[in-house]
Amino acid sequence: MRLGSDRGETAKGEDGVTVNLIVTSLLPCSLKIDELRLKFSTTDAEQVWFTAGAATIGPGDNPVILFCPTAISGRLALELSQIRFSRIIFQYSHRPPVPVRPGNATPQPGLAGSAAPGARQPGVWFPRDHQAVDVYTELPEASEYDRGVNTNSKMCVLTSFVLMLQFS
Repeated sequence: MRLGSDRGETAKGEDGVTVNLIVTSLLPCSLKIDELRLKFSTTDAEQVWFTAGAATIGPGDNPVILFCPTAISGRLALELSQIRFSRIIFQYSHRPPVPVRPGNATPQPGLAGSAAPGARQPGVWFPRDHQAVDVYTELPEASEYDRGVNTNSKMCVLTSFVLMLQFS
């Protein structure tokens, strides 16, 4: 499996985005699959899943469009790809490999979690959907609530949140 393009698209007629995928089959016959899934991550480590339902994959390259109901925008990095048929799931991690010391299976000191030089993780850029609603939540500095027993006594809660809607 490989990305068909480095640009995603907004879904036509509904909130969400789509991404093109090319599935290459080396089998000489067609294969019925139950589901294709891609996991992307944002720069804030948010995980976003794209899915496509049942399809028949023939020999050679097969274009497939995957859908995500979340109206996201910006650049997302491809983390995982999955193809499922029956009870079998084939999964591939698209993260670049972490360098290891020769003769040792542990990452080199100071390089833990970093990719090998020159390794590049596939990514897709998604345009902003100006017809979708953006919702942001933010913690206030403090919230005060009247207890109702004594008008001079108030309770302060620091863990509530504020919900803001932004219409484009």
